[in-house]
Amino acid sequence: MEVDLQDETFILFNYTMEDMSNPTVVRNSYSQQITLKGTPQNNKVFGQIWKTDRVTQYGGSQSGVNFDPTQKTPFTIYNEMSEILESGYCKLDSMTTTSGRVEYKVSLFGGLGSFFYSLAYDSNGKKRTLADLKYTGSDATDNELNFTLNATAVKNAWKRLAGDTSVSSLWDIINFAPAYNGYPGGLFDADKALVNVEDAGLPVPDGYNASNGWVLATLPKKYTEWEVKDLRSYLQKPCIKMSAVIDAICMSYNNGGYQVVLDNTFFNSSNPYYTDTWLTLPIPNSVNINI
Repeated sequence: MEVDLQDETFILFNYTMEDMSNPTVVRNSYSQQITLKGTPQNNKVFGQIWKTDRVTQYGGSQSGVNFDPTQKTPFTIYNEMSEILESGYCKLDSMTTTSGRVEYKVSLFGGLGSFFYSLAYDSNGKKRTLADLKYTGSDATDNELNFTLNATAVKNAWKRLAGDTSVSSLWDIINFAPAYNGYPGGLFDADKALVNVEDAGLPVPDGYNASNGWVLATLPKKYTEWEVKDLRSYLQKPCIKMSAVIDAICMSYNNGGYQVVLDNTFFNSSNPYYTDTWLTLPIPNSVNINI
């Protein structure tokens, strides 16, 4: 529920412009006391607490007849663009009535900056990366997402995408995006290929010897790995599932102990834009090639 603010109700922020544009630099929680007038809307929010014959219920949304001053009540501050400026918990400090006019003194305890800071930095102030999050549980080890990059890994990852549950569930978090890399380089010649002359029913060219039926042939032009259907595992881009990242962010042991409630109008299993979105990661600069 929304409360009524008057012109004289100021909510001051001590954040700098850098803090607002980069909330991860805000380490300490924001707090401030404000005064709210007893308008019909505000009285409704606080459940007419000033009435001596008020009946309190427990549970529900923590507003109206469910309002309990002994409990923490969540709040969110929006600007005129409906952007969240701060969120956290509020506490009713006191309620006064003067000549029939009701006022509520409320303390706001924000935690948005602290939440982002806990995600971005560890307890020693060291910057965290996606690899520092725990994805499979609070007891997950540092190598929970480790794998050997080879053809089998890529094949199993793509099998998992196709619905094969017999392979590791790791591939629900990490997978590979097929990448076009042009003509192969390094140890490969784009115009050379091994041809099994026995299977093809071709004679061995004069002056050449076949090895178990295979000979090295020069092709009429260069071919890409896609044209010859010979994808290299280490050239496919690793990617991470965004819903797995968001799930990890919502886990209290990753975010400093906060409880995160997502808006299920978007964050739900029926929304393909949420469940099927992957973020591609850079191809490792140096890998132990295992083909």
